[in-house]
Amino acid sequence: MTTGIIGNPIKHSLSPALHSFWMRECKIESTYNIYELEKNNIASFLNNLKDKNIIGLNITIPYKSEVMKYIDVIEQEALDLGAVNTIKVGSDNKLYGYNTDAYGFMCHLNLSAPMWKNKEGHITIIGAIPTMGRADIKFPTGNNPRLRKSFLSIKIAKMNALVQPIKYPANTDLRKVVHCQ
Repeated sequence: MTTGIIGNPIKHSLSPALHSFWMRECKIESTYNIYELEKNNIASFLNNLKDKNIIGLNITIPYKSEVMKYIDVIEQEALDLGAVNTIKVGSDNKLYGYNTDAYGFMCHLNLSAPMWKNKEGHITIIGAIPTMGRADIKFPTGNNPRLRKSFLSIKIAKMNALVQPIKYPANTDLRKVVHCQ
């Protein structure tokens, strides 16, 4: 059985190391490959997953929205966000699309900074995905009227230039800083 990730550029991805580790830990016999595809090859690649013994894929930039037109069944969360980051090949040979980005981000935020909902102020989430504006619907602030949120989508190159040189002041509470790349 084979799994993997598609995107472009993607050769730098740490996903194979991460997923291979967890597959070994969970005793899942599978390989996890990188598939760097050009946009005009996506349809053909997805149509032939079963023939290649690929049972699932992660999708990353810039194809999270693009793959949606080739998927048979898309969960509501992915439809709401306008992006799919996980494809499963069903036993019926249909492609099922999901989005776990918001769930994963919220789990990380709740574990790393569990009191964030009780704070006052403004939260700005910076992302490099075209559907960033839709993320608002999946970012609950509870009933806290003192907490405001905004979302900013920027191009990947600008994102990397912005994030790399950040030097936090000595008095910064790093528990409030969540940096996902």
